[in-house]
Amino acid sequence: MSTRIHKWNNQPFLDLYTGSIEDDGQVKSASKLKGPVNTEFHESTATFSADGTTMYFTRNNFTKNNIKVILTH
Repeated sequence: MSTRIHKWNNQPFLDLYTGSIEDDGQVKSASKLKGPVNTEFHESTATFSADGTTMYFTRNNFTKNNIKVILTH
């Protein structure tokens, strides 16, 4: 879990995790995704291409009245 707290809801910023799902639907062994995916901003709502090689996700990168648009593949 991120330690940065968002001012509008006093909740931690979101990061992306990986884990296994048990038969009862519970997530087991959750851990942050490795690599440069998680940043100081919110990362959320991940989905994958049909072949599983590309991940798409949202990132809230609005800070100090500036919006940064980052497109990567």
